[in-house]
Amino acid sequence: MVSNETLRRNARNQLGNGIFKKPWLNMLVACLIPSAISGLMSAFQVAWLSFLVTYPLSYGLSRVCIRVVESKKWSFDNLFDGFKEKFGQSVALGILQAIFLTLWSILFLPVGIVKTYSYAMSYYISQDKSNDYTANECITKSRAMMNGYKWQLFCLDFSFIGWYLLGLLCLGVGVLFVQPYHQLARANFYEALKAGENYTEREEEFASDTISSTDSDYGAFFDEAGYESETVKETPVAPVAPVVPVEPEVPVEPVEPVVPEEPETPEEPEEVSYTKNL
Repeated sequence: MVSNETLRRNARNQLGNGIFKKPWLNMLVACLIPSAISGLMSAFQVAWLSFLVTYPLSYGLSRVCIRVVESKKWSFDNLFDGFKEKFGQSVALGILQAIFLTLWSILFLPVGIVKTYSYAMSYYISQDKSNDYTANECITKSRAMMNGYKWQLFCLDFSFIGWYLLGLLCLGVGVLFVQPYHQLARANFYEALKAGENYTEREEEFASDTISSTDSDYGAFFDEAGYESETVKETPVAPVAPVVPVEPEVPVEPVEPVVPEEPETPEEPEEVSYTKNL
């Protein structure tokens, strides 16, 4: 996994290395649109319907960030892809996250914070067009993907506190310019995880999201923070060579003993009788 410094540097390069450069300003507008729409709904006292708009817009903003990280063209229309492609999934994903986080926070607030990072990759995973994941599957895959990396993402978020404080000194306007930087750093984090971590083998471990007093995510979070736990390392097993079937032996026919030939008996010469002619 690459360092957070590299992730931030990649984000700055993708934004043009300047807050007044066109890529940075375009991303600034893309981040402001969802916030402005949610604010208008609250102002007109329809906040109870905001989830029908906020969650699809979160899907669209994730789409924009992924396209920027992958150096693909994007437009402001991509912000509304959640209304056109996977409206039901994006709304269900946001509602499930809100329910789970509320239940975890009621049980124990630090666990709720840990779970926030467990679900952090859900909307990015929902962008995968090669797999039609359900909302619950996106959450499950996010938990598996973030196993062991929640502390690094927490440190990445924490590193932006200085930027946000500096933005507050600029009458709060500077905070708006930090949002594109922060969003793209998180999108780069997802791309780095997807490229360098084979998390599909660990999905069954996180197949359910029930409330329990012991949770592997909670332990993994503090393990990464420096509180090591005893783990048993499995010894890799050497691959077994395939067994080659042995061909059956062909029976050898017995060889008949060679009988020596009897030597030929020499023929006796014929007796010639000489008689006198009388």
